[in-house]
Amino acid sequence: MLNLKHLLITLCVLILSCHLTLGQSDQSPKPPPPCTSASHNLIKPLLGTWEEYELDDKNKETFIGVLQVQLVAGGCAIAQRFMSPDSTFSYTTQGHVNPGSGFWEEKYVFSNGATADYQWIVDKGDIVQRRVGGSKQIDYLHQLRFTELNKSGYLVVAEQSVDGGRTWVTKEKTRVKRRG
Repeated sequence: MLNLKHLLITLCVLILSCHLTLGQSDQSPKPPPPCTSASHNLIKPLLGTWEEYELDDKNKETFIGVLQVQLVAGGCAIAQRFMSPDSTFSYTTQGHVNPGSGFWEEKYVFSNGATADYQWIVDKGDIVQRRVGGSKQIDYLHQLRFTELNKSGYLVVAEQSVDGGRTWVTKEKTRVKRRG
């Protein structure tokens, strides 16, 4: 009889601990899907097919090409493709969020064989691609500022700094319009 009593107590303890364990696991938060962090979401407004127009000093637009921006690898990587109207200039990119820094890092490969490496940051409310390396050595800082962002387009301002980033000079502007 004593063995039956111990068996019943052991069985009750096991059932109770299983119930508590199951109850706790139902309440534990599920991990978020991969590649859905704030950094990953930063570039989502830039996805799509775009027409690019270079702006002159009087903001007159000249069509310079078509840009396609998409997420690949389950949303974990960005791929961009640009082609000029006469196909004499193009580039392609591949980028990802660096898990160490939390920033997008992107490699451009141009049709002339040159490369450029960029890191995406947020600066003064704008998305900025700051050049961090490449095949051509330059003695100034270079960045692309994405501003005036809305559903139908945005403005890209190419900026340079010769004083370590204290001041920036606008070198060119490109109006980018969503296609179709």
